[in-house]
Amino acid sequence: MPGMVTETDMAGLRKARGGKFDRMFLRLMAGTELAEGVNPEARKLAQTIEDTQRAEIRRMRGLLGRL
Repeated sequence: MPGMVTETDMAGLRKARGGKFDRMFLRLMAGTELAEGVNPEARKLAQTIEDTQRAEIRRMRGLLGRL
């Protein structure tokens, strides 16, 4: 079902710790909200989370390219 967390996602969450867990959890929950949510404010927050995480990933990749 679209937006549902897969077993692979859950396995990743079980292994993750600290900030990595937080980022994975928020990404998964935001994806579910965007796919299935009906509350406009919650969907807006989920979109903000997705957008922010994509920007953070781009920035980290850029920093890694400088090493």
